[in-house]
Formats: sequence, C-alpha cells, structure tokens
Amino acid sequence: MSPATTSTKERSEWIVRPACLDDKEMVDNLLQKSYSNLLKDDYDGDLLAVALPKITVAREDLLTCGTWYVVEASTTDASSSSSKGLRKQLVGCGGFTLHSPTKNKSAATNDDEDDEETRARDVPHLRHFATDPDFARRGIASAIWNRTWNDLCHYYSATDGDDNTMSFPPAMEVYSTLTAESFYASLGFRTIKETLIPLSDDCLFPALLMKRETTHIP
Repeated sequence: MSPATTSTKERSEWIVRPACLDDKEMVDNLLQKSYSNLLKDDYDGDLLAVALPKITVAREDLLTCGTWYVVEASTTDASSSSSKGLRKQLVGCGGFTLHSPTKNKSAATNDDEDDEETRARDVPHLRHFATDPDFARRGIASAIWNRTWNDLCHYYSATDGDDNTMSFPPAMEVYSTLTAESFYASLGFRTIKETLIPLSDDCLFPALLMKRETTHIP
C-alpha cells in the first residue's frame, strides 16, 4: 500500500509508513515527549518517574513487524515558499499486532468462558500510540488508525480464502492509558475493565482494557 499523505494550513505535510529499526532513536524521543507531557494530568508524578523510562523505549518487535507505523512530517516556515529549511521529524506512532501483548489470546476473555473458538483466535491489538504534543489535534492519531484499519482489513480479506465468513476483522482490543480513553472510544472501542500493567516488579501501571466489537463498522 502507498503511504498516506496529508497536510495542514501550517504548511506541514506528513506520511504514514511502517517503522524500521533506523527510527528507534527518533521514536524514543517522540515517546518521551508525548507521554511526559500528555499523561501528567492523569497519573501521579512519582509513578511517572518510574514508568516513563520503561514505556518510552521503542520495542524492536514493533519496529520490525511491518504493521506498526510512524508519521513522518516535513515542515517549512509558513512565510516561505521555498524548500530551504525543510525539517523532517516523527510526530506520531502506533499500529497493531495480530495478537495480544499479554500471554492470553484475548485479554478480555473470561477465565470461565467456554467459547473455544474465541479462545483459539488471536485478537488484534492496537499498540503503543503516541503523538507529538506540538501536533496534537491535527489528525495524526486518526491517520494512523485509518492506516491500521485498512491494512487489517486487507490482511483478513487476503487470508479468508473461499470461506468468506469473516467480512471484517475480528474484535480488536487495546490497553489504553487513562488519558487516551476518549480517543479510542471515538473509534468504537468500549472500556471492558480497569487493569494494572506490570512494567516491573515494583511498578504497576494503571490502564484500561478496551474492546471494539466485530460488528462495529467505521
């Protein structure tokens, strides 16, 4: 698929493309800038002091999976019509994997659930979304979601074969920060439960498990 491209009146343009290992340093910087600014109103400062070094490091498995994306922006001075001083930076990241980051196939599956088909099926998860605070509310995260949805639909349409019983991807899940709940809700996700993500033996990070049902069509 070709990269998605968009722009703003501030004369910035961006593309959404799969991440790669060469992006690691810029992604680390993006995660640090995003989470340190955007999470501070919803999380205790002492908790963030411990958690941020753990959640602002780009994961190699995501950088190389092909379904986790970065948004690369090129910006120029609005008063200039030339390309002189063109600056490129990563202003967003996020994507999906075909499985939960937890050990369970579906993090929302109850222990007493006897639906073997649900247990056996991998549940796609949105992973590690972040936006540069300077580019907030410009559609960066929505652009990543659109790329995610399109690629996920393409994957399932290519792997369904002749069965064709699954017109859309199965239910999707995401471990959302408290801060991002409203964003994921706008995409059709509903909060299943509050949870604690063990970042280390001494750091449990409050999060929300959210789920988007198969029947929700954008």
